[in-house]
Amino acid sequence: MRLKAIITACGIFFLFLAILPVVRPRHTESPGPAINPPSEGPITDEVTTRSHSLTLPTDNGTVSRDAHTIQTALPRTHETDALTRAAELMHLAMNNDSASLATILRELGNPDPAIRSAALQAVIQFGSRDAIPILRQDAEQTQDAGEKAQILAAMEFLKLPSLSEMMAHSAAAGEGKAVARPGD
Repeated sequence: MRLKAIITACGIFFLFLAILPVVRPRHTESPGPAINPPSEGPITDEVTTRSHSLTLPTDNGTVSRDAHTIQTALPRTHETDALTRAAELMHLAMNNDSASLATILRELGNPDPAIRSAALQAVIQFGSRDAIPILRQDAEQTQDAGEKAQILAAMEFLKLPSLSEMMAHSAAAGEGKAVARPGD
């Protein structure tokens, strides 16, 4: 009796292990869109994008995330130009200066929708509320309902209080001081 239970449990366990790779979706590094590179050139895998970086597999198996490698590894096309500019904008988003923010905000008016989308992601990554008035102008001027919704969502995200603001608010509330809510 006990042996039957053990054999049955082991059989179920091994059956589960056999089915698991079939049922479970393959984990990919990036949930973002994938773009197949041209067939010529040194790249054999796909170029994938994320909201904050670009991943480009190279011949020797290393992974590069900079705009220069994208420019030199792939033949120049509209897609590679957009990917390069997106990488540059994300690099600027990591800076904490007004010149970088101004450059990112200028790209919100770019005629290429891919670059506008990358600029919007860079504005979100930058995290400055100084961008809200310009985002508001862009939302009023855009005709595309989907793009307008993304801009409005970015504005709402930027209005949210930061973690440090929330901690300061909690500390002040704990001391019994009357304070305004962060972001008001």
